[in-house]
Amino acid sequence: MDSPDLSVGRVKARTEEGGHDVPEDKIRARYERSRPLVREAVLRADRGMVFDNSRLNTPQQQMLVFANGRLIKTSPILRQWILTAYAADLVI
Repeated sequence: MDSPDLSVGRVKARTEEGGHDVPEDKIRARYERSRPLVREAVLRADRGMVFDNSRLNTPQQQMLVFANGRLIKTSPILRQWILTAYAADLVI
């Protein structure tokens, strides 16, 4: 996901529909804290996939596929958050 702003907006919309609230500061902290942990999990998995769900009302899109920590498939166009988070891993 591009930024924590999208998560904040999604939680707000969910809350307006009767869902539970999450404080904005917690959403933002979790976003930053989870990024390196998700990358590590993707690379350690037998098969790890990275999806982008940064667009509202649009299905998620598979961006990267790793097998045993090695990149085996990539989307031809990658969003900036993926380029930043996986810069060291984007070698086939």
